[in-house]
Amino acid sequence: MIDEPIRVLIVDDSLVFVEAVKLFFATEPTIHIAGHTVSGETAVSLIQRLHPDVVLLDFNLGNIRGTELMQQISKLPDKPIVIMMGIESSESYRSAALQAGADEFLPKSDFGTHIMDIINRLVKR
Repeated sequence: MIDEPIRVLIVDDSLVFVEAVKLFFATEPTIHIAGHTVSGETAVSLIQRLHPDVVLLDFNLGNIRGTELMQQISKLPDKPIVIMMGIESSESYRSAALQAGADEFLPKSDFGTHIMDIINRLVKR
């Protein structure tokens, strides 16, 4: 029996980063990009509509912080796994992300080398 691909929703206000993530996962058969949004305001409704397994959530979304959005996501009945990402790699950002309810924090500079390990560790099949 073949497992279904892991459904990922990208929430990031940088279209350049969104496209880079899509390109990164394009050859990864275990990942399916379910959708993306550059707006924190539409993120929760997209999560409710698309039911992703994993949400890649930007720490700073322009007019809303990822930590604030995480509080809304945490209240959802079927909360997805959330990996919060940011340009900063400091421990204070990591702590804030985890305290807000994210399952993991990943500096964007480490995306290519660590994202698959993190996803595979967090998604129990």
